[in-house]
Amino acid sequence: MNKKLLNIDEYKPSERTYDNHISKLDWNECNLELSDEFHKILLSSISDIVLSEYPNIHNVKLLELLADYSNVYSDNVQIFNGSDSALHYIFAALLNAETRVLIYYPNYNQIQTYLKLYTDNINYSKIIDPFNYHVYDFSENDPFSGGNY
Repeated sequence: MNKKLLNIDEYKPSERTYDNHISKLDWNECNLELSDEFHKILLSSISDIVLSEYPNIHNVKLLELLADYSNVYSDNVQIFNGSDSALHYIFAALLNAETRVLIYYPNYNQIQTYLKLYTDNINYSKIIDPFNYHVYDFSENDPFSGGNY
């Protein structure tokens, strides 16, 4: 067993309040109402999918559209089934046990979970005023001095 799994905190979803008058941002969900037009397009698209087969992993048209939108070459675009998969892939490719990482918080909790699989050198620093103009505090100490904040 990968002993780094012992460093990962148990996943505990927050308690959920089910009230349509409260904007919930804690589960990384879309908090915008989807239009009727979007629903029609989605239902139409789903009807064309063969659900008994994996999708085309070399979706050239999607890669080209994303590349064009991002103003990069399509060779520089990867498609993932969600942000968690992308994070896991990126950290697996770029990190090793000696890599030092700085995480600003508040942040998306899954980042820390995946980082702990690849490095023990995680440092933390708080974002001052996270709901307005983000200010990063570099004054405390060198975040790469080995201490955790």
